[in-house]
Amino acid sequence: MVLMIFGGIFALDRLQVQFFPNFELDIIRVRVSWPGASAEDVERSLTTPLEQQLKSVDDLRRMTSTSSEGRCAITLQFKEGTDILLALNQVRQRVDEFRNLPAGAEDPEVLQLVRHELVAR
Repeated sequence: MVLMIFGGIFALDRLQVQFFPNFELDIIRVRVSWPGASAEDVERSLTTPLEQQLKSVDDLRRMTSTSSEGRCAITLQFKEGTDILLALNQVRQRVDEFRNLPAGAEDPEVLQLVRHELVAR
């Protein structure tokens, strides 16, 4: 019995605890940087054309975007139960088909959002 108590105390010190586990969200974000461009130029030359390219992605529930000086971000939220890896591949394909990047704009980044919680010790 004493051995079990000491074993439990020893193991407790090495136990990793998270309040919430890491889990994938049904959200994909597309980001593009264009240093030196105004928010209006970013909206006209990047955000709006990319939105047009992405609006027909399968199982898309909602799309929001922001354009600011030198960058844009488009957030795609998918229906619950969507195979997010297939959606990610489809988004990447649509973004790769976008050929009209302005001079000086960086290549778009396509990221799947994942909820991370720090592990407490």
